Amino acid sequence: MNLLHIAHTTRLRQALRLLGVAQLFALQLIACAHTPPRAIASASMNLGFEEAQRGLPAGWSAGPLGGFQVAPDGEIVHNGVRSVRIASTPNGRYGSLSQRIDAGPLVGKRVRLHGWVRTKDVMGWAVVFLRVDGGESAYVMSDGPVGTSAGWSEIVADAMIAPGKELTFGVALAGDGTAWFDDLTLEVVEPKPDVPIQLAGRVIDSLGRPVAGAEVALIAATGAVAQHVRASTDGGFQFRATSGKWALSAHASGRPELAGTFLESREFATNSTLSLVLGAHKGVTVQGRVVGSVPDGAYLRVAAISNHIGDVWAVPLGTDGTFATTLPVADRYAISVLSGGTGTGDARREGEVANAVLDVLLERPAPASVPAWISQNAIPLSTADPNVPLVFSAGLRQLVGAARVVALGEATHGTREFFQLKHRVFRTLVEQGFTVFALESGQVDTRAVNAYVVNGVGNAREALGTVSMWMWETEEFQALVEWMRTWNADPTHHPKLQFVGFDMQNPTLGVKAVRQFLDRVAPDDAATLMAPLDMLQHAGELAGFGALAKEKQAEVVGAVAALNEQFVRSQRDWEAATSPAAFSVARQDARTIQQWAAYMAAGPGSAKSSLLRDEAMAENIMWHYRHLPPGERMVVSAHNLHIADVPSRMGKPLRAALGSDWLTIGFQLGDGTFQAQRARTDGASSNIEAITLKRPRAHLANAALLQGGASVYALDLRALPASGEVATWFRSPQFVREVGFVFRSEAGMTEPQILAERYDALLFVAHTTRARGMAVDFTKLP
Repeated sequence: MNLLHIAHTTRLRQALRLLGVAQLFALQLIACAHTPPRAIASASMNLGFEEAQRGLPAGWSAGPLGGFQVAPDGEIVHNGVRSVRIASTPNGRYGSLSQRIDAGPLVGKRVRLHGWVRTKDVMGWAVVFLRVDGGESAYVMSDGPVGTSAGWSEIVADAMIAPGKELTFGVALAGDGTAWFDDLTLEVVEPKPDVPIQLAGRVIDSLGRPVAGAEVALIAATGAVAQHVRASTDGGFQFRATSGKWALSAHASGRPELAGTFLESREFATNSTLSLVLGAHKGVTVQGRVVGSVPDGAYLRVAAISNHIGDVWAVPLGTDGTFATTLPVADRYAISVLSGGTGTGDARREGEVANAVLDVLLERPAPASVPAWISQNAIPLSTADPNVPLVFSAGLRQLVGAARVVALGEATHGTREFFQLKHRVFRTLVEQGFTVFALESGQVDTRAVNAYVVNGVGNAREALGTVSMWMWETEEFQALVEWMRTWNADPTHHPKLQFVGFDMQNPTLGVKAVRQFLDRVAPDDAATLMAPLDMLQHAGELAGFGALAKEKQAEVVGAVAALNEQFVRSQRDWEAATSPAAFSVARQDARTIQQWAAYMAAGPGSAKSSLLRDEAMAENIMWHYRHLPPGERMVVSAHNLHIADVPSRMGKPLRAALGSDWLTIGFQLGDGTFQAQRARTDGASSNIEAITLKRPRAHLANAALLQGGASVYALDLRALPASGEVATWFRSPQFVREVGFVFRSEAGMTEPQILAERYDALLFVAHTTRARGMAVDFTKLP
């Protein structure tokens, strides 16, 4: 395992978290907005930066520098008389140079941008990049050097060009330091077709004797174990692969006298016969144990931490959960589950032994007692159809209890039955004093929906369209909203139902609402207070916030803080000018803008921004909770991930604040379809489409839930036995299928969860169908 590669990747990821990929897109789009497309590769492209014009290399456009300095350099050059230098300043975050050319003639071809870079004190990355605009957007950048480089290094970015209008290419520096770029070449690369090859050979000891049963692995250039086999009685092995770069490794479990070996990564263009010699060097016994039963065929990936790619071994787990093998000497070995489970571990050498500390979860079916307990304790609901009355049985009454806030989760954002069940459950809970349906959507964005629900303003379809989140623009939510309106329209129904939001990801409507309030209570100061927030009033300009330099972002964050402080100072006067209720709503609107600014400044997609969002949603739910009239109660609708009682998610602080007033019900499924955006290999998201999940494999918690109950049922996890096999299963990590609005793969949506820790109860649907978007002609659906 290449330690230098690990260090570089870590710094690259840190830099990407600082900037954010979405912000990078925005920066590049701005940088090249005024450069007209041109034909591919000509002398006028000035790829060597030899020609200078108005302080920049001729033909190149500088990005929004944000404090960076970009200029030709005649002193430090790779070739010719000039290079280009990009240098950070105390206020800088990102600097780039780019050009655009017509992508049409290149579609379907592989284009490579090659260059030379020299760096000084770079903490971030210095890269060349390619991007396709105006179609199926793709962004590719090279690995960039970090730290101090005394000489010039080659960097390459290449990509298969997807359909689009323009190909944007260039050089960029993010973070601190200085980088020089020179001698770029842009060319179409004729790909060499993959040629089937065979890599075969024998595993032998140092005396040339065959080692029967040795474990042999074929290692990809990334360090991944592509294939592994057990050597035959004569030590033979064989892999069918394709031409390319491969490494091989071998070891012999149970033969401590034979240290493992590896062949370093190299290019293989044709069939090759190889010998892998065990025991030629001193070894270290790497050993450990996994607790519990082990599935057949479970393997670990054990990698020595070193400057090599090929020193990775496939190590089998015994049926008793133990493993031990002798490998070449290293101070530390990284361990992960290769097949039959998931998880990682670590083994540090002490003398001639490295004992592993493992945190893994193996693919074990639930014991028979688990589905049996589920079957005995499930509360049948018969159907998800909201038009079928749900009897508030003794089991449901006990499940809900006296909780004032019932949080209903969802394992996907696109399952019809989940949305229908929420509708059905809410109908029943209305009879128990529940008057508020709170959705994982913008707090201000949902006001058009509430205006329809309460007063009949507009219609449900158009109101849901203002929420600006495709997940909720469905037939199922439209039916819920229509039912709420029908309930409210009945003069005998009191109190009236409310539809509210508690998210904070879109400040546009909030900024407009606050401005309208300030125009009423402080018309002389409104323009001054809101001027720094002008860019937040238009959805199309929000991405520009991410492109601002740190100090500019800090100015916006400071202006939002000043606005919120003004609300505090002026509370008495502004309440008198309107009402305490109107002031409270406007004050909360200003607070959601402040939450959004902090979220964006942290970098969307970062761990910090995710934490800030969940903290903000918890705070906003508490605001709604404090405004519940006595005796009234609320349903919260969000993804399972948010309501779960786990660190960094809104469920944790809400549990702490509300105690028994907070009830969490996770939603799980057996099999069927749902809708999501399918992730593409270039990182972009495709159109919304149907995703189908087959019957869950035996080791998934979904399989035990499917075996244990009716087609639709509730399960109170607080009724679990205090000890025993069932309690241990529910209170230990199990594999669960769950996904947000972007689907990558079934493996990617499967993760360990402790169900009894995350939720008070579960709602389970055995077979699901796709949610139906409002734009669909439902009369033509099967």
